[in-house]
Amino acid sequence: MVGDTPYDAEAAGKLDLRTVGVLCGGFPEDELREAGCVAIFRDPADLLAGYEESPLGQTSAKARGNKAKGP
Repeated sequence: MVGDTPYDAEAAGKLDLRTVGVLCGGFPEDELREAGCVAIFRDPADLLAGYEESPLGQTSAKARGNKAKGP
């Protein structure tokens, strides 16, 4: 999940989803972290630039690895 408010992270947490926060929503980093964001980026462009190292990119890499192994 990607969100730019603490409310996004709180809602995702209720569904057991991890949230990557972006600061472009006007909330400070500490509020996003307190709400449950596992990583923080300045904006979507910053997230895209660091995607492979982000929790989202790591999850994608694991999924690709599992598909490559086959059944």
